[in-house]
Amino acid sequence: MDAIAAGADLVAFSGDKLLGGPQAGIIVGRAHLVQRLRKNPLKRALRVGKLTLAALEPVLALYRAPERLGERFAHLALVDRGRPPTSRRRHGRLVPPVQAALGEEYT
Repeated sequence: MDAIAAGADLVAFSGDKLLGGPQAGIIVGRAHLVQRLRKNPLKRALRVGKLTLAALEPVLALYRAPERLGERFAHLALVDRGRPPTSRRRHGRLVPPVQAALGEEYT
């Protein structure tokens, strides 16, 4: 989470688009600010259901073991395959942030 590391107090992101998990809005940040959001009455209407949480848990566990991401997420495995020049350019832009997020052990 580059935004948090850069000093953002709160960051909202999509569970499906960013993580490859179930459709869910996720908010991370400073504990006292997240707590204030939890107390807001609107939170009750927008809370994530138990099924979404159950689907999100194994996805988040995969990110704790980055070496398994390519096995579980086909789109990450495809990034390493040979591609036409346009895809190679895209690949070149994608690799640095993915390696930064996953660590040096990712190739």
